[in-house]
Amino acid sequence: METYKSTQRDPCDSMTKESEAVFSSLAKKYASKNTVSLLKLKREFTNSVMKSKQDPDEWITELEELQTRIKDIADGKAGAAISDADMMIHVLNYLPREYDIERHDCEKELEAGTLTMTKLREALGSRYAIEYEIEIEDEESQERALFAKQFKGKCNYCGKWGHKAADCNEKKRAE
Repeated sequence: METYKSTQRDPCDSMTKESEAVFSSLAKKYASKNTVSLLKLKREFTNSVMKSKQDPDEWITELEELQTRIKDIADGKAGAAISDADMMIHVLNYLPREYDIERHDCEKELEAGTLTMTKLREALGSRYAIEYEIEIEDEESQERALFAKQFKGKCNYCGKWGHKAADCNEKKRAE
């Protein structure tokens, strides 16, 4: 028995591809590409500073989005686009103080020409995980421990809730 292949294309496939192409061309056509937009984006990039306790990966992603938008608008204008080296320098210059050790190590690699955005992300991400994510786990476990240790009765000495007479501060002061 012979099987026949259809020579007709699925109309949904072609419509999806055509729709994507139309959307892409419209987005390019109507995207703001004037000097004012470029200056605004450059200012936003320049003023972007990583805040304390902020995830460095999220901040760098925001900067990379700005870098891409600036590149799209710059479209060949000399010095308008932001290079990867400029990006790494910006990241290193605007890190919070708790990243001083990582900054120092990455600056050495930048001088040697071996630093990449991937290495920079990894160094900062490791520090963030050590500094903040473990700290959050510790706070949660401490809260559970405090809740478990809390006496759920009335003190026989002072009459206040939450501690025993053996742990009463008023009793200790009176003695």
